[in-house]
Amino acid sequence: MIHPANMLVQDSQTFLHETLDTEILRSERRRISLVLAFLAVACLTFTALTFFPGFLDDSIRLKFLAQTPEVALLFSIALGYEGAVLSWIGKLLREGSKPPHWLRYANTFIENVMPTATLLVASTVFGPVEALSAAPTRFYFLFITMTALQLDFKVCLVAGVTAAVQYSAAAWYLLRNVDRAVYPPLLTDFVHQLALSGLLLLAGLAAGFVASQIRRQVIASLQATEDRNRTIGIFGQYVSPQVVEKILRQPVGLRGELRGVSVLFLDIRNFSGYAVNHNPEEVMSYLNLLFGSMVDVVNQHHGIVNKFLGDGFMAIFGAPLDDFRHCTHAVEAGFELLAIVQRMNDKGEIPRTRIGIGIHMGEVVTGNVGSTSRKEYTIIGDVVNLASRIESACKEFDAQMLVSAEVMRHIDPSIPGNDLGPVLLKGQAAPLRLHKLV
Repeated sequence: MIHPANMLVQDSQTFLHETLDTEILRSERRRISLVLAFLAVACLTFTALTFFPGFLDDSIRLKFLAQTPEVALLFSIALGYEGAVLSWIGKLLREGSKPPHWLRYANTFIENVMPTATLLVASTVFGPVEALSAAPTRFYFLFITMTALQLDFKVCLVAGVTAAVQYSAAAWYLLRNVDRAVYPPLLTDFVHQLALSGLLLLAGLAAGFVASQIRRQVIASLQATEDRNRTIGIFGQYVSPQVVEKILRQPVGLRGELRGVSVLFLDIRNFSGYAVNHNPEEVMSYLNLLFGSMVDVVNQHHGIVNKFLGDGFMAIFGAPLDDFRHCTHAVEAGFELLAIVQRMNDKGEIPRTRIGIGIHMGEVVTGNVGSTSRKEYTIIGDVVNLASRIESACKEFDAQMLVSAEVMRHIDPSIPGNDLGPVLLKGQAAPLRLHKLV
């Protein structure tokens, strides 16, 4: 049986590979579109030079005219082939499929046949030596450069190799019967042509380097998207979209980190009695109605509801987002939570409800706890336990909101509070000074 953690890793890798394959296909579609545009411009250029006097010497134009059937056939085959490939790629994208990898190499070889065929046709117009020095030889570089859009170093290398081999073979074929006494030695030297073939190979290597760099950037972008989705998966179910965006902009370490936070515990009084006397659907509806408004309040005051505890919840202020006024925001949120409950009571939207709130502040360790397949952002420290104990003490002092003396020292002095003095909380060895705000 496959472990869930391994399944998550496999799913992530599958997402990256599938998305990368799709992006490569889209890039290939753009490349084919560029090739088609180039062929169309070349076809129009040949037509203008051939059929409109004045652009070329008449002797050359007549040679062009004589080669029109061969050139027309060449352009028809090239345009038809590239058009078919473009249509096929569009179909693959719609179906979410991908072509066999070997077809990329085959397509690269076929596309390099186009400048080779153009070179051979040009030799019948200008002559073998002149054709090797004319524009068609530069077409190889154009095709090699555009191969970089396939984002595959090996395909670019194959483009350089096949172009070099085809050009060398064409040069040997064209120069084999040339009268070398008529031309400068450099133009008829086959070693010189091999050097030009070496440049084609270097162009393939350069295109491959560019392709590999672009591929690395695409993978990094996809990985960033995956990390973003994972972050949303960790935080998105208990924070507002605005908070999620802030978390994404602010790095959140996967390891534990020490932070100063305020922790708010909220508890619904006499919830057990209500749950016993109502069916589960009514209980769930009641909690969703009550907590729905409360979560919004916490979010608005820069906090997050970290855990739901059945008849209450724990909220954090100051993590995972930096907030130097976390005490003030926690207390303000507490007052507004009490006001919401009172408002809903007055309107009869919920059964008569009373809540208790306890707030404490201090340093905690924050981070993601869990396995590879399931993590939860949590905080660990005495602050959490003490905040929970403070909330429990609300019953003893008939209070709706109690805070520690540490919290009182960090909030607006104008906020009234009744000093209860040192209170020995349940499970604690030393008393803690508490203040009753409501």
